[in-house]
Amino acid sequence: MKSLYFYFLLILISFLTGCSQPQSTVKSSNPKYLRIMGSETLMPVTQKLAAEYMQLHPDISVHVLGGGTTTGVKAITEGQAEICAASRPLKPEEVKIIAGKYNSVGLSYMVAKDALSIYVHPLNPVKSLTTEQVRGLFLGEILNWKEVGGNDSPVEVFVRPPNSGTYLYFKEHILFNESQATGTLIVPTSQALATVISKTVNGIGYGGISHMQGVRNLNINGIEPTEENVKNDRYPITRYLFFYVVDTPKDPTEPFINWVQSPAGQKIVQEAGFISLW
Repeated sequence: MKSLYFYFLLILISFLTGCSQPQSTVKSSNPKYLRIMGSETLMPVTQKLAAEYMQLHPDISVHVLGGGTTTGVKAITEGQAEICAASRPLKPEEVKIIAGKYNSVGLSYMVAKDALSIYVHPLNPVKSLTTEQVRGLFLGEILNWKEVGGNDSPVEVFVRPPNSGTYLYFKEHILFNESQATGTLIVPTSQALATVISKTVNGIGYGGISHMQGVRNLNINGIEPTEENVKNDRYPITRYLFFYVVDTPKDPTEPFINWVQSPAGQKIVQEAGFISLW
């Protein structure tokens, strides 16, 4: 009888122990989630930041998606992401929608500084353009490279899609909101655009300074797009890159943004080819 009692006791202990184990398993497999969506320009560095942050904080899962700045703004407005990565300031109509839905105009956080570079093929003899010449090339007013000191060859223009913050920034600050030339070819990301230019001798395009593999970044108004010239605003096409949220951020959004702006986060920003805030 005593042995039967101990038998049932062992079963009870085994049952209680088995019930207690899944609790810790569920806890460890259910981390805090942080969703970031938006700028294709920022996507590579945001992915690097997310990977490093998750190593430092294993209980947090950071998901990064692109789609363009406009897509990111829509995502935070509709609650599909906590952070919008943006390569331009928000438009008044975007702020209005956020304010109407959240009683807040949203908050912006600078992530990095960037030069909007003009890409050409390394074999293109043109080394420098004025902002007026850049404008003429992308508006279709200049059709041959010989008009700006290059070879007697037709200009092939490549641009970013309209949902891109880089596209809108370029259209506003360089084209003064005029329409780009007909026949321009749309390329989805700055990295892809740089790759296309690296294979197109007569091509010209634009994108972030970090995407320079296989292309040459032209001097603009005689100013080279170097880190020093971008930091002191000598280079004429300089911009900040942002994280946007719809309201005062909470955990885990706020600690992540604070870390990105810290020296540790900014070191990764610089390693990715952008200009550190500090």
